[in-house]
Amino acid sequence: MNKPKRLDIYIDESGDFSTYSTENPLYSVAFVLVDANDDNIGPINKFNSNLNSLMGGDHFVHVGNLVRGEKPYIGMLREERWKLFYALHLFAYFAKYKIVVPTTIKNETVEEIVSSIAKTLLNAIDESSYYFNKYDKIILHYDYGQGALTGIITTAFLSRFPNCHIIKTPQSQNPFMQLADLYAYFELLKYKISKSYLTKSESRFFGGIRNLKDNFINKLEDKYLIKNKKY
Repeated sequence: MNKPKRLDIYIDESGDFSTYSTENPLYSVAFVLVDANDDNIGPINKFNSNLNSLMGGDHFVHVGNLVRGEKPYIGMLREERWKLFYALHLFAYFAKYKIVVPTTIKNETVEEIVSSIAKTLLNAIDESSYYFNKYDKIILHYDYGQGALTGIITTAFLSRFPNCHIIKTPQSQNPFMQLADLYAYFELLKYKISKSYLTKSESRFFGGIRNLKDNFINKLEDKYLIKNKKY
């Protein structure tokens, strides 16, 4: 008898349910899709080793805070923070997974934002259903960071796949959760690039728009299950 196929989906978001602003223009939810039968031991061990040598202990990479030099990276040199980012990007490049990032440009009211996010998630799930249907079991991993999103995710997936359930998984406990954080943050950066601007901290950290696009964002394009959104 064949072993049931299991898909683990690691989830993180970028944005909140506040209304549109130039600083907070969109809401992205990154789904990192990992086939349980794929061998990711090598990339995971390499990433954990790099992380331990750079920070030690129970630290993890939270990309937005890392770029801005915020807690827990206060006082770290840009070169030190860069090494942490590069370690995560290397893991993103070599690990086996697919990525889906439903993204909503915010509306003027909270009610419209919630409705739009729910619709965008369902559309992405339906577009990816051919992939999800290959699996006998789907496990959703989320840290429950935003209660409203927890409800939207659970409702959206269960309406389509009764064989799935959600597990609370802190970002610090799994490198694929940190990849979800990376891709959700990248979506915000891609939106900013489409408007030809980065913040001062982003521009300093990445060395400008061209370097960010050519050497980091574009290097991961083949990981997308659904064609990357253009703004």
